[in-house]
Amino acid sequence: MATQRKRKVVRMSAARPLPRPRRKVANRAKDTRRRKISTTIAPEGYAFLREIIRSGKARTVARAIDLVLDEMRRLENRERLERMTEEAYANMSAEALGEEKEIVEALSQSVGEIDFDE
Repeated sequence: MATQRKRKVVRMSAARPLPRPRRKVANRAKDTRRRKISTTIAPEGYAFLREIIRSGKARTVARAIDLVLDEMRRLENRERLERMTEEAYANMSAEALGEEKEIVEALSQSVGEIDFDE
């Protein structure tokens, strides 16, 4: 036997506007930063992403992809910094190279004087 619910009729006066549906503002702001993608990847790539999740470094495939991309960016930035440093030293005058060596020696000596156990 099905029970029937009684419908409640509520009349609103013309002076009161209808309430607006509530929006989840916090989630909406977060969603604007992320983009949805749909793609296929090699089984090895997916296994790698799942391993990142299993290791606890990420909770979702999306976060695992973000971690992989962050690491790629770090590696590219490091390579770019190495190239720029090599170029800078290659283009330095003999006088500037001498000053650079003096700075390196001074820093090396001062690091040796630091007591890291204090």
